[in-house]
Amino acid sequence: MWDEEGQRRLYSVVDVCKVLTEQPDQRGATLYWGRLKHRLKEERVEVLTNCQQLKLLAEDGKMRFTDVADAEQMLDLIQHIPSKKAGSFKKWFIGSVGGKADATDDPETATGLVIRTENAYVNGNFIERDNEPDFNEIVSIIERSRKNVIVYANRELIEMYWIIGEFVSKRINEGVWGKAVVEELAAYIQTKWPGIKGFSPQNIWRMKQFYETYHDNKFLSPLVREIGWTNNVIIMMAAKTDEAREFYLNLAKRYNYTKRDLERQINSGLFERQTISDEVNRPLIEGDPGLSALRDSYILEFLRLPEKHEEKDLRKAIVANMHSFLLEFGKEFMFVDEEFRIKIGNRTFRIDLLFYNRSLSCYVAIELKTEDFRPAYLGQMKFYLDALDKDVKRPEDNPSVGLVLCAGKDRAVVEYALNKNMTPALIAEYRTHLPDKSLLESRLRELRERALAREGGDSEG
Repeated sequence: MWDEEGQRRLYSVVDVCKVLTEQPDQRGATLYWGRLKHRLKEERVEVLTNCQQLKLLAEDGKMRFTDVADAEQMLDLIQHIPSKKAGSFKKWFIGSVGGKADATDDPETATGLVIRTENAYVNGNFIERDNEPDFNEIVSIIERSRKNVIVYANRELIEMYWIIGEFVSKRINEGVWGKAVVEELAAYIQTKWPGIKGFSPQNIWRMKQFYETYHDNKFLSPLVREIGWTNNVIIMMAAKTDEAREFYLNLAKRYNYTKRDLERQINSGLFERQTISDEVNRPLIEGDPGLSALRDSYILEFLRLPEKHEEKDLRKAIVANMHSFLLEFGKEFMFVDEEFRIKIGNRTFRIDLLFYNRSLSCYVAIELKTEDFRPAYLGQMKFYLDALDKDVKRPEDNPSVGLVLCAGKDRAVVEYALNKNMTPALIAEYRTHLPDKSLLESRLRELRERALAREGGDSEG
């Protein structure tokens, strides 16, 4: 439906849920959307903020109120719906919104979507379908241009700060300017443009540091133009090496982090933890690429759990703070359910948490343990993964993987338990407080020194 006031197209959320979840009727899709909406509200997912209700023609032939979303909101919502059709649907949807749908991509046969073709009343205005394709093409042009303006404006702003930083850097290094000149420059800019923001003495010094940090790095200098200035400053000030800066620049670009989210990732030592995990689990990941999205430690300080807590407290706290958990666990993961039921014979078993990873196209089972790792947990996980692959996994999905998340683990016990074990799972520990970054950095140096020693030994041999 075309929204004249908002100058945008709106889409029925229930219809999209029906397609992606393959519900037999609209009632099932409505129930699914109700559960999903409740979960997204609990997680405070921003995509729901601007969703509204309009009357659309229902399957019973009556006009009924239903939730609708614009194209950008709908693309965000699709990320929260695990479905084998998500890829083809999203490709078709983006093409349709952008006016570039492939004529061979019949939406009904490719994705099961049925396009409604009735005429529509929006804000009292009758929209003729004969003209709507032309109107939508114009709207698509406007939508693309508005998004491009934001992207180009940010790049232009970063480029301006880069050039100013270069100018100031050269003047100071040549001895032409002293520190007081930067103060005078900031005051002079205010006389030219009273009230202008972003040109305080402190920010001008940051522009100088920004240029000097990246101008000799041909790999990072293009990346800094892909994210906002605030996030650039956070990374530049907090990350100590080019490797760490590249890691956080790519994350900020990929996931469009807010200032708060980015600061949390850096304060939790995500770069060090990810690098350590990759090194420790390299043999396992090489044997099963599906494990590459998992780490050997997770920081859950946002749960605010007491020192002594039970598994059900841990599980409920994670579900209640799902947005923060997905920030730590990974934004490629979609939450499926807690205490996910699998029936084998006459008995019902429950997996603590079940996720689906979009990039790896596989289910990820998590078992929560509030005590140290025990080898028996691997047998339990293998049992669950076999059941998932047999009864839940679809033909196009990759084999399921597991994560046993424990309060602690003895490295020797873990290595012994995993030796020649064929279960596609990792053993991880969780902490309910932020880590000591100096200890993480020390651990990372130790692992890299060992790796270099091994490589040196191999080359000599």
